[in-house]
Amino acid sequence: MSVLGKLIDRVLSGPDRREIVAQRLYAALTAQARRPVFYASCGVPDTIDGRFEMVALHAFLLFRRLKGHGEKAGARSSRVWAAASSPRVPMSAPTSSARSRREFRKMIRATRR
Repeated sequence: MSVLGKLIDRVLSGPDRREIVAQRLYAALTAQARRPVFYASCGVPDTIDGRFEMVALHAFLLFRRLKGHGEKAGARSSRVWAAASSPRVPMSAPTSSARSRREFRKMIRATRR
């Protein structure tokens, strides 16, 4: 298969596993940032700006955690950043999904290894 054929096949086949992991990580990050406790108990305003700041804070924490953990972690950070600006990733994630919180914690633990 030619290089062009491989490229077309890749584009038509949809996202690869790394993109899916980045999208899930961003969705978990967003779900964590939108937990009601931040808005009800911690004084974060429940406004567009307040929610944006919480997502930005959680993204910063994730990127800081990944920094200095090698090329794979750097590539993962780049893919999460791309997923955040991708129209394919829903901007709203479940606010109190226990599964999302578990996945978020699991992914953070995996970056520590």
